Amino acid sequence: MKKVFVIKDEKSGAHYDPFTMSNTIDAQRAFMQGMKSEKSIISQYPEDFNLYFIGEFDEMSGLINPQAPVLILTGKDAKDSLKKE
Repeated sequence: MKKVFVIKDEKSGAHYDPFTMSNTIDAQRAFMQGMKSEKSIISQYPEDFNLYFIGEFDEMSGLINPQAPVLILTGKDAKDSLKKE
């Protein structure tokens, strides 16, 4: 079963397309990769974007088991973490 994540623009209230990852660590890495690209809107406005876990995807049945969004990582925290590297 894969985990489903979404990046939310907190200012506009809009969500980017959901994506799946095997685990939360991989999702955090993908989110932080977006922070590294200077042309990325996420990198330009890190305080506006957050990563959420929103459910699980069963690859065998094709069904998504939605869950209430759980904040995984804020854009600000991701950006601050990258500055320390």
